[in-house]
Amino acid sequence: MAAERSKKKRKRDQDEAIAKIKKGKEAKKKAAKKKKKGSDDDSDFGDVMDMGKKAPPMPGQLKNCDVCDKRFTVTPYSKAGPDGGLLCTPCGKELAKDTKAQEKAKKPVVRKGRRKLESNRLDGMLQRGPKTLQQLCIEMLAKHSEDIDELGEMPEGIMNRISEIFSKKRAMNSTTMKLFLQPDMHSVTIHEAAYLETEDYDQIFAVCPTVKKLSLRNCCQFKDSNVDYMIEKGKHLEEIQLLGANLVANDKWIELFIARGQDLKALKVEWLDAAFDDQAIEALSTFCPNLERLKIERCKKLGEDSIDAIARMEHLQHLTLRFYSEIPHQKLINLITSVGANLRTLCLEHFLDASNEPNDAVLETIHNTCTKLRKFRFTENNECSDAGYVNLFSNWSNPPLYYADINSTRDMDNTNPDGPDDEPIGLASNGFRELMAHSGSRLEFLDISSCRHISHEAFAEVFDGNKQYPHLAEINLSFCPVVDTQIIAGIFRSCPSIKKVVTFGCFQVEDVVVPRGIVLIGAPKAQDQIEQFGEVVLEFQKDIEGQREMRGLGGRVVPVMG
Repeated sequence: MAAERSKKKRKRDQDEAIAKIKKGKEAKKKAAKKKKKGSDDDSDFGDVMDMGKKAPPMPGQLKNCDVCDKRFTVTPYSKAGPDGGLLCTPCGKELAKDTKAQEKAKKPVVRKGRRKLESNRLDGMLQRGPKTLQQLCIEMLAKHSEDIDELGEMPEGIMNRISEIFSKKRAMNSTTMKLFLQPDMHSVTIHEAAYLETEDYDQIFAVCPTVKKLSLRNCCQFKDSNVDYMIEKGKHLEEIQLLGANLVANDKWIELFIARGQDLKALKVEWLDAAFDDQAIEALSTFCPNLERLKIERCKKLGEDSIDAIARMEHLQHLTLRFYSEIPHQKLINLITSVGANLRTLCLEHFLDASNEPNDAVLETIHNTCTKLRKFRFTENNECSDAGYVNLFSNWSNPPLYYADINSTRDMDNTNPDGPDDEPIGLASNGFRELMAHSGSRLEFLDISSCRHISHEAFAEVFDGNKQYPHLAEINLSFCPVVDTQIIAGIFRSCPSIKKVVTFGCFQVEDVVVPRGIVLIGAPKAQDQIEQFGEVVLEFQKDIEGQREMRGLGGRVVPVMG
């Protein structure tokens, strides 16, 4: 019975397949027949239409031009006129020129080199005017990187610049890396090591046994074996910077600190996910007693115990920290109390404590402990109030800062973007006034972007054109909504050394006349460039420049408005 059912099913499937094939053939025949019939009708209609048309004149015949009515000899290249006739040679050229102009007008305007321009802008390499001969030679080297056998003896600055361009063009590989290794080098810097293999890192110490400073960014193939070779051959290492060395085990970091800790003076590590935990920091604190510079950013394994270990480093002069986990205020206070007296650089980014109430104890500790700071960064914080910043900068025994970065310190309540009126959160008007009163005389770089609680009155008071900040060269005011054209003009007048002003998100900055030698970034119209280079020299500027030349003084002059 099973065999009989199987036989019937097989016969039924076979009949269905045959019927399907027949149906498909019939459909194809109908379609072909219909197409043939339609084409015959079309061809008959076309033949009738063609009979009504005149044959085009043959080359060599005489005809009148369809535009100027001149008599001319027809050639194979004679063009058709607007009314169906032919055109003489001059009229044909004019018609071709007009057609080409119309087609060009229809095409969208494409900015040539826009991608290259934006890339250079992000790298901070954009400049006005012609490139220097040195820059042209360096770019030519990078363009023909595969054809270079050796670079010869070059100054370290130029060698570093060539390395930067090679890295930017993704030309730093196993072959080109050897160009930057010389036996007598004391510093090796590779800005983009993503294309290097594990064996290439050993070449650094094989060729340059006296290297003291090693800086590798994006060294994703740097492994434990390379650390072993570095311990064996790198007898003179004093500074190490490794970014993205995620294949190095935690125990190997500890071995490195034990073996080379006595000579190590600077350590910078960033973007470590799989290793480098609190035990590594404990070993760093124990076996590296002479460490002067420490930078640890975005290392996911670190916790609050690392803060206690760093607090025992007595010789620290430059400290930069950015943790993922929340750190209690008391831990941070103990750290600053222990090492703050000798610090020249203090950078604390995104340090929050959700378990306690927001307070200004950290800023108060900085005020009482730190007296030698030149660079100060305290960013992405919504726990300290404006009163805390006022107390920090008021009567601070610390000398004026050279570098101040307090961006993104504001209230994070989206329902009330202006923040509380009674006690503003983050750097606000009074704190900004005290900052400029304390450090304005020596400040060279200022970043207060996203400090949206600073009022227009405070900006106008600080940059009124009468107060002078002689060393301020770069300022970032992005996403401070009250900044307008008046404030920017005041900055030009109050900062005679200003070179760069950044105003992204400041929509009230319009129609600014940028003085010569200054670049205004981030205040364009829809299709304009985001950079406005100053080229205007006012009449009274010429008089001031003439007076300076008579006194033998140089420098750039900016407008002073009455």
